[in-house]
Amino acid sequence: NTAGNERVRILGTGGLTFNGDTAAANALDSYEEGSFSPTYTASSSNPTVGYSNQIGRYVKIGQLVHCSIRITTSSVSGGSGALFISGLPFVAESVSNMYSTFSIAYSATWNSDVAPQTGFAIQGGTSIQLLRNSGNISFTPIATGISVSNMVGEGNDIIGAITYRTSA
Repeated sequence: NTAGNERVRILGTGGLTFNGDTAAANALDSYEEGSFSPTYTASSSNPTVGYSNQIGRYVKIGQLVHCSIRITTSSVSGGSGALFISGLPFVAESVSNMYSTFSIAYSATWNSDVAPQTGFAIQGGTSIQLLRNSGNISFTPIATGISVSNMVGEGNDIIGAITYRTSA
């Protein structure tokens, strides 16, 4: 309490509530930090990938998960279909017509003009589907999936972040 007003409450069942709230559903009852190893996977058959960077860090507060990712290849062979970054630390929540977006700050060494520009978390999964513009000018829709064939092998590099909800 400060000046007679409740600011923080520690619930007997676990968790914290703020400003007089007593509802367990509103309690902050989970905080976690950690690392994970993102990998490339594909919709039809997974490529065989060597990595020079495979870095994933996360912070989970309640149901909100924020991940920072850097993934760089040293070699790629085989595989086919749409390309995903997999291995997110928690399953993304499934909500009809709601997606969490992957923000890419840097991508380099991809075939032609097909570098990933963004992506989204797969509902009910631990993967991000990678996307790019469907044309070669900046105002065309970002709606075309990146495929395994867009990788050059050595040096495909992505730095990005995603914040998503999990039901865990």
